[in-house]
Amino acid sequence: MSKILKNPYRKVEWSFNIEIKSGSLYADDISNIDLILTNVEKLGLNCCNLPVKINIDTPESNIVEVDAESKEDVIALIQALNTGGIKVILEPYPWVSGGTVSETLIDPTDKDTWFSSWKAMLSELINDIATPYNVYALNTASNFELIESESTRWADVFTWVKNDCGYAGLVTYRTNWWVTATWDTGPGSTTEAYENKLANSLFSDANLDFISIAAYFELNGDDAVPSVEQLKADFLSSSKFSRQQNIYQEVKNFYDVHGKPIFFGELGVPAVEYAASEPWNPDVSENESQDAQANLLQAYKDIFFLEDWFLGFSWFVINRPASSYYPVGKKSETLFAGSSWNQYKANFHTHTTRSDGSFNPDDVIDEYHAAGYKILALTDHDTLSLPWTDVGKDPEALGMIEVQGSELFSYGHHLLSWFNTTASATGTSWDDIFIAIDEVAGNGGLSCLAHPGRYGFDDDWYFRMYRAHAGTLIGFEALNQGDRYPNDREQWDRVQMLNIGIPNFLRRGKIWGFSDDDMHNYTHLFRNYQYMILPEFTKEALMRCLKTGCFYFCYEPGGSGSGSGEGKCPVISEIAVDEGLKTITIKGNHTSIEWVVDGIVSEEASNIFTYDDSMSVIRAVLTNEFGETYTQPWLLIPKLQYNWVKPF
Repeated sequence: MSKILKNPYRKVEWSFNIEIKSGSLYADDISNIDLILTNVEKLGLNCCNLPVKINIDTPESNIVEVDAESKEDVIALIQALNTGGIKVILEPYPWVSGGTVSETLIDPTDKDTWFSSWKAMLSELINDIATPYNVYALNTASNFELIESESTRWADVFTWVKNDCGYAGLVTYRTNWWVTATWDTGPGSTTEAYENKLANSLFSDANLDFISIAAYFELNGDDAVPSVEQLKADFLSSSKFSRQQNIYQEVKNFYDVHGKPIFFGELGVPAVEYAASEPWNPDVSENESQDAQANLLQAYKDIFFLEDWFLGFSWFVINRPASSYYPVGKKSETLFAGSSWNQYKANFHTHTTRSDGSFNPDDVIDEYHAAGYKILALTDHDTLSLPWTDVGKDPEALGMIEVQGSELFSYGHHLLSWFNTTASATGTSWDDIFIAIDEVAGNGGLSCLAHPGRYGFDDDWYFRMYRAHAGTLIGFEALNQGDRYPNDREQWDRVQMLNIGIPNFLRRGKIWGFSDDDMHNYTHLFRNYQYMILPEFTKEALMRCLKTGCFYFCYEPGGSGSGSGEGKCPVISEIAVDEGLKTITIKGNHTSIEWVVDGIVSEEASNIFTYDDSMSVIRAVLTNEFGETYTQPWLLIPKLQYNWVKPF
């Protein structure tokens, strides 16, 4: 069975923060190759969405034909893009009634004939373009609102593309944007239409690699130029017509339900006032506003781009300077650059005199600040950490992120809690730890099982814990207070393998490893830490990092019991995954590396590791004279067909 590699470091790519960063083109204006190549470079794109005109006489027509001139123009452009290493998404673009009618109105009178003709057209594109020119992805169709419900026919199309035509690249389908409203429910409502769209089995088809969405969502109808913060709030509850549409969650539902990454196959914002009200409408206002375009793009980046299920976007449009959607030379151009990712040293398990530690809280903060730590959680037993300002420490002035936390003495197993307001969870029953995790989650926090080796619970117990609290119980302390429990890494591997084996794993949380000082006195300082990889130094970015596993952890023995405080363990400078070659490459200042595959050390000892579908859990251990650095695991997940379960 083929598998999908889940890469916790995919968002970083160390100079590039999303996998597909594409530009879209007007179908009738792609002959200016020099302009397109120039803009691809200016915007830092790694992909281009190329439309081939597909001539269709009327929306009711049953026959489609590839436009020969358009096909030749696309081939010439692909050749130029291939020279520069730019990936291509090939799109059959419905050119209805000479380009005067939207593809959303296509509704053939004889669907058998139409789908047969559509498959023949795709076969021509695959044989003449996609296969000979190594096209990265094929968009099989776009925005066919009136025939999208033909799920069995679309499944046949995907099978035709992959099996009959032998296309080896990625396959996607683009669905159109939608609206819902809290006040519009029941039969015939926008809410029912969305639920039907979400339930469409075509999105679960095994031959569909990712889901594309035309992202022209309506957000704010009241303000000419809403701020970024206003727009981010609108993604969670759209203010237009008081719909209260949670666009973020509705998009994410496609991933949760169908287990496929999400790609904004067309994302565009006109540089005019009220663009957030009708981003699909270039004429929504006659008044130009570069801020309206830039603010909405920034809001999209903040809300979606760091999610581990988000694959990327294709910006409409980069080949027509006269278009209000054109970003080059406007404020939004600077937003296309990759984020400046940095690594920040962190400890998430620390005690003070407020429980059983030897140092006052202010002294603990000073010690870690002096040792170069940028992120710190004070986690006293059953005692919620005080705001640092209460002990005379300003985290902003120190250049640190304060993580409010505690170590809950729940019955049977200690639990680290972060970003929450829960102070205590003592109890006398086995259900107490379940209650504690739920309380932390209810307060918006995250939790991690502390020093598992102390308790002797079997793998199945941990598996059931993570299954029951996916998404909020995110951590397993694989190293604690030096290396007190050396078998914990092996148990971590085994629990990961149990988690992978369940059919709906992609809708479950991950289990990230941590290395923490569990500091009570001086001899515990600085031996255990992690490097959090963040695009910006904020609590919001840190929360996302913790949820997605975009960090690695270290153990520095330090001789006498206390680490150096200088962070001398190997530092990773780059991780690259090539899913075509099935390789993982790590660069850093280590002297040796070992790869652990399904709990067993591999014979491979080079910086480039080749994986295959026989593997399930892969992680790396980097070593130098001072200590060891551990990556989070790469998980190879069976590529299954997911059954839809209504999430309402």
